[in-house]
Amino acid sequence: MCKSVEEQSKMLLFRTYTRKELEQIFSTNRLDAIKRSLDRNGYIYATNGRGEELTLIITACTKPFTVFCKEELHYPPQTDFVKLKRFLKLLFFDEKFARLSYAEMEEQCGITAATISNWIRHLVNENLLMLDMAEFIYYNSRRTEDYKHITEEITKEEYNAAWAAYWEGRLDGYFLSVNRMYNVNQGTPHKKNVIVENGLEMERLNKLKQLLEDDTSE
Repeated sequence: MCKSVEEQSKMLLFRTYTRKELEQIFSTNRLDAIKRSLDRNGYIYATNGRGEELTLIITACTKPFTVFCKEELHYPPQTDFVKLKRFLKLLFFDEKFARLSYAEMEEQCGITAATISNWIRHLVNENLLMLDMAEFIYYNSRRTEDYKHITEEITKEEYNAAWAAYWEGRLDGYFLSVNRMYNVNQGTPHKKNVIVENGLEMERLNKLKQLLEDDTSE
């Protein structure tokens, strides 16, 4: 039997549901569990009738971004969706932010680089984003005398020159070769794949962007 959109994603439409429909969607016949799930996801609803004849009318949702991320993008319930929304708005709508290293992203938005990496990897696994395996952004990172971390974008040629110095000096020992690599650009070279949107997932991408632009939700 072909499942309805609601059964596949649990994103509910603003309409009237029979008790049987809700039990199929939430995989439980416990009305209290169904209501807890609705309340947790910010749905506003009213009920009519009792027992098997009960109907439930959904009229609004106060957390559409959270529901979409949990049910359509499969982020775990313990995700901080307020921070996730702030990060994704920067990632999708700020081209300069998207080119930053994860360390710089952390400094700008206050979310750890490890979390940022996990969130991006999650969207890659969901096929919304792809990592371009042929195009990279190159960086040079260093610390100032007061231990401030600085990352600067460099060219591919500068990146390759630094690593060439490293490999040329390997016979002289690891620490000396690292020092030679560092001296080329006065820092440590890094690179990351350019992040691109998957054109085959435009329906979900457009829905996500619409929710990100809606400042009235969450």
